[in-house]
Amino acid sequence: MEDIYQKEDLWVIDINDKLDKKLKNQSSKRVIPIHTRLIALGFIQYVSMLQKNKHTRLFPELKKSRDGYSQAASKWFTRYRISCGVIDKDKAFHSFRHTTIDYFKQNKEIKSIMKAIAGHKDEDITTGLYGKAYEPLTLVSAIESLVFPIEVKKYESF
Repeated sequence: MEDIYQKEDLWVIDINDKLDKKLKNQSSKRVIPIHTRLIALGFIQYVSMLQKNKHTRLFPELKKSRDGYSQAASKWFTRYRISCGVIDKDKAFHSFRHTTIDYFKQNKEIKSIMKAIAGHKDEDITTGLYGKAYEPLTLVSAIESLVFPIEVKKYESF
């Protein structure tokens, strides 16, 4: 739960390899703002509930396997997707990443911003080699631009 906190009046998630977490590579390490829609849907209340119950992981029901926690999350998502009537096998957990990047591309987002949010290495000599990582405040407008025409109900089972 220490990976979700406020920085510069923004709620952020710190994606890192602390404790028993794994990252694909160093570019995967990043701090990104949490979309205000997630906050409005009760994400911070969910995190607070977990903290009160002494949980240390965002999804405590996921069990660690040989490759970390991603396999369990992917399997859960497959079951959830099917229960929602989405039978298309091409729609996997990783589809969120593809959809986000495609959205940014179609809306002409700056490549270095896209890479910072996705956790991809920026190999451009100017933006990838010089300067520090993007601050969350710089990423807010890109994150907030992510709006999809779906109905989502507020989660209130805390």
